[in-house]
Amino acid sequence: MQAIILCGGLATRLSETTKTIPKILLNIGNRTVLDWQLQLLKGVGVEEVILASGHLHNVLYERVGGCRRGVRMRYAREENRLGTGGAIRNAMKQIKRSPFFVLNGDVLLTDFSLQKMLDRFHGDMMGLLLSIYVDDVRPYGQIVSDESGKIITFREKQSVDSAGYINGGVYLFDETIAAAFPKGAVEHAVFSGRGIPMLSRCGHSFIKAGMRESQALFAGEASGHYYFRDNFYADNGMIPFLLVLEYLSVNGISLAEAVNPLRAAYPVSGEINFSFETRCHLRDAVDTVSAAMHVWGNSCLEAPIDGLSVRFLSGDGGLARGSWRFNLRESNTEPLLRLNVETIGDAELLIEKTMQISEKLESIGGRRETKFRWESENSV
Repeated sequence: MQAIILCGGLATRLSETTKTIPKILLNIGNRTVLDWQLQLLKGVGVEEVILASGHLHNVLYERVGGCRRGVRMRYAREENRLGTGGAIRNAMKQIKRSPFFVLNGDVLLTDFSLQKMLDRFHGDMMGLLLSIYVDDVRPYGQIVSDESGKIITFREKQSVDSAGYINGGVYLFDETIAAAFPKGAVEHAVFSGRGIPMLSRCGHSFIKAGMRESQALFAGEASGHYYFRDNFYADNGMIPFLLVLEYLSVNGISLAEAVNPLRAAYPVSGEINFSFETRCHLRDAVDTVSAAMHVWGNSCLEAPIDGLSVRFLSGDGGLARGSWRFNLRESNTEPLLRLNVETIGDAELLIEKTMQISEKLESIGGRRETKFRWESENSV
């Protein structure tokens, strides 16, 4: 059996402590974090571990080598920061069999056996996540699941003191989980430019912090905010405007000629806002959509970065025409839910699915504040 340990982060919260030594090699008691994790993994028959490394990779390799505590060690080094999903996807290139475990590099568990997860895992699952009950979820965010244990949604950090379940940082995946990693218009454009796409929570403070940590060149939001490293990470709409003008001029084409092929390949709804009476109503609406989404197709949750992100695969289970996804999140600044829908090459499917989600939100008290793109200017 194989496992992936995510240990490429900068560990900025530990400040000076991890400037010269990876966090996974810090001593806890009489052994390192890595050794504690290997003990846990060996208990379920893991024979090979892939370290998803990055920061201080050379130090990690010199200290750990190709074998540790009887477990073969391999490395999936990221030259640039890939984020959690990107690091898993990169390390999965070395996964030969399923299921496999994934551990965050700072997870320490006592009085627990991973065998419990293996016993619960069955063939039609894409994955399992270990959740932990805490008396106060505010510092962590919250996992909401149904009676069967299926995850409905991930809630961001909240201001209200309440008990609940949080992400324990241990996952058991089938190789089909790769389909849940985002692939769409933005990812295609970034990969085509030999870049590496990374997900970020919306909001300038989150984006700027993520850009500084990863040394990203550029970041953008669907709502029209753009950030450039060479512009001190500041939001600036004039720079992309001038870059687009330059592109059109150099290529001798109109804006429509440049955009229409992308709109045909990746039809998108644009951001659609829904207002509700209170913040509590917003959260209840997200949970309602989560509970209803199984009737809309073969769904799988994407990375829980910002609100509810769900991908629906095409009939053959692949990511092709007929696939679509949506994101539903609370606004950081207004009492609104923001909906974005994207399909692959199917404008009619975009309209159908956007209408379905909108009707569900309106049926539980939501008021749509944004016109659909396909509505005429004089429609109400």
